[in-house]
Amino acid sequence: MFSFRRSSPRLSDRSGRMPGPAPAALATVAALLAVAPAAGHAAVTFYTTQFAFQSVSTTTVEATFEALPGGVNTASPIAQGLINFSSTLNARPFYILKPGNPGDACCTFPHVTSAYLTGNGNEDWDMTFFGGPNTAVGFDYISNNTGITVTVFDGANAQIGATTISTQNVAGYLGIVSTVPIGRVHVFSLELAPPDAQHSAIDNVAIGIEGDLPALPTSWGFLKTTYR
Repeated sequence: MFSFRRSSPRLSDRSGRMPGPAPAALATVAALLAVAPAAGHAAVTFYTTQFAFQSVSTTTVEATFEALPGGVNTASPIAQGLINFSSTLNARPFYILKPGNPGDACCTFPHVTSAYLTGNGNEDWDMTFFGGPNTAVGFDYISNNTGITVTVFDGANAQIGATTISTQNVAGYLGIVSTVPIGRVHVFSLELAPPDAQHSAIDNVAIGIEGDLPALPTSWGFLKTTYR
């Protein structure tokens, strides 16, 4: 706790000059200015649990991949809700994993319990967004035996953050929250040659905003009209 003691003001020293700040105080101010972020600088935070992510964001799941055919290589792009998934890796760069299908049975550990998006070869794709602006993106993932790198870009295609999921063969969650609108998220995972080939995959991709939605205007007349 800070306490303040009243004292008589000293307007000047004996020379008639106003007293300046102590050198220690100047050094402290200079140090604070040196570490303060520049105005407008983008900050990206990554969350490793869905609970932590949802506690700081308001999002809607847009991509579940359930309606897409499983077990076949699929062309780019894939549109799911307000998200576009695209890749230039090859002519048919995507594959939809579903429980028990060949890609799940042979090469996905742990096995999927719902439809997941993976790659035909390396997982190497972009997520871009319709509407917005979106400052929060989150998804379930399964990592393979090489890990997953996720890179985040702003609306001007400048990189603003990146993280690597290095734990192998786990099911987890990754949430991304940015102080500026997210323009693109790139997902990459290296697939080794057989017999060591394994899939990384994602599901339940949600997008939205940092924090809570703005509160709706509320008045007695509004309540009577809404709930009568």
